[in-house]
Amino acid sequence: MSFLLQGGTELILEQARHEDSTKFTAQGRDHDNGSGTTGFIDCPDDAAWADNSISGFHRNDDELCGWLRRGVDSPMILDASGKALAGSIARLEKVRLGGHEQWIMLRGYSTDKPVLLYLSGGPGQSDLPFVRVLLDDLTQNFVVVGWDQRGTGKSYSALDPTETLTLDQAVSDTIALTNYLRQRFDEKKIYLLGESWGSTFGVLAVQSQPELYYAWIGSGQMVSQRETDRRLYQDVLTLAAVTGDASLSAKMRAYGEPPYKDMPYANAFVLGQYDRLSKPYRPPQSYIKRGTEANLGPWGMFDSEYNLVEKVNVLRGLIDMFSVMYPQLQAIDFRQTVKQLEVPVYMLDGAAELPARRDAGQHPAPCVVPFSTQQSYLARRTTLRHICVHGCRHSDCLAQPKGHVQQKKCPDGSHSSNERPGDTG
Repeated sequence: MSFLLQGGTELILEQARHEDSTKFTAQGRDHDNGSGTTGFIDCPDDAAWADNSISGFHRNDDELCGWLRRGVDSPMILDASGKALAGSIARLEKVRLGGHEQWIMLRGYSTDKPVLLYLSGGPGQSDLPFVRVLLDDLTQNFVVVGWDQRGTGKSYSALDPTETLTLDQAVSDTIALTNYLRQRFDEKKIYLLGESWGSTFGVLAVQSQPELYYAWIGSGQMVSQRETDRRLYQDVLTLAAVTGDASLSAKMRAYGEPPYKDMPYANAFVLGQYDRLSKPYRPPQSYIKRGTEANLGPWGMFDSEYNLVEKVNVLRGLIDMFSVMYPQLQAIDFRQTVKQLEVPVYMLDGAAELPARRDAGQHPAPCVVPFSTQQSYLARRTTLRHICVHGCRHSDCLAQPKGHVQQKKCPDGSHSSNERPGDTG
């Protein structure tokens, strides 16, 4: 997710390459009031992370284990009196998807509302705290579900074996989680919202089983990662030439044209140039205020949804999962393989999106209809609504969720009362 990584590129570049995955098991215990789940970390004798990740502590240190076992939760949704809102849900849950235990976060003012599953960007980004803080408005009208995908954040221990961590498995896990949520909340269908990388496997899930979804909502919609990377590479070289930055030019040429051999470090370096490539824009003040007041820290690592080990694994997952998954995306081109989707489609298009994510030769201006070559692959054959989000670049749904996702109404009439989509604004 680009806005989360800006300013943190150097930190990524300085990380040592990961050798052994963290070993721990996570267990959950429901609060008596049903408003949350508290997770605990076990400290087995073979906890290799204690030697590898936290220098100066021995893995059998009882005090350390007690500290690591501290409970974590998702804060309750409160009523006007400061008590847990009756009928609401705010909990962390562990689910088994594709043979691996993974974590989800459920938040909503009422469990009778329709379900909205959010697929985070990356690959490798854990967005649980950002879903809670920045999509809070949507919880009044939806049960919003955040998901730490396999190999990310709270689900980092499911990274291995990496040979089974494939794009097909990510799609399969999405469908499995969709069916779990449908059964859990007695819903015929759910809404699916994907941001950046999440918009890649989200489209594939909808293409595979459209009958499970009321609508697809793409934010920072990806169509061809390889083409986007190629354009970014050329744009950075052009920037270097225009500004006379010889060192930048030399570094990019040393990386070579995408797909990069030095992944994810080359990708992170290019990402660090985004502000120089982008035209000035002003994010919504409400977006800035929420993020500042929540004090989530880099990548959300200060948040209450993570215990100590998981805070470390937020960053480790970003590096490791990206390294495993991103090379698998190089052959994707939805312009060729996804000619239509059999559900209503809503595209959130940031007005300040980078030109490299559009076909500058045909549609250099932002928020054009139809979409550029990068984003018009569905325009002719699918019921599609294009929503220009001003004050945003790539992470549109998190910057201005209220009034965009919340107001979706399907043109095909699937929001009829017998299908229980709920109050959509």
